[in-house]
Amino acid sequence: MTFRPTDEAARERTRSDFGTSLVLEAGAGTGKTTLLVDRIEALVRSGTARLDQIAAVTFSENAAITMKLRVRERLEEARADVRAPAIERERASNALRPPAGTAPRVRSSARLQGRGRGRGGHALCRGLG
Repeated sequence: MTFRPTDEAARERTRSDFGTSLVLEAGAGTGKTTLLVDRIEALVRSGTARLDQIAAVTFSENAAITMKLRVRERLEEARADVRAPAIERERASNALRPPAGTAPRVRSSARLQGRGRGRGGHALCRGLG
């Protein structure tokens, strides 16, 4: 018997509903990073978005680094997956070579807030505007 989370339908929607912006809120160890990496990979492989068009905001430097490394690992695997359609492999390959002067927007909220210059979510939102 395999484990199926009670919120599996919501998780699947997060992986596949690209027309909706989402906020994920859940406790530690519930799979938030994995779910976001799934979504980012699917966005890139489907051609819906490039990495430089995706903003994934975390609340710690460690989470941002972890997410960035996992996305890169997934795209490396996609690029090498001979069973995947050629266009998906090409998109993964292109994502690993972003245009000069750009970088994936995986940042921590602390960095976006200027290292404590602001206060909580309101300052983060002001910094994005």
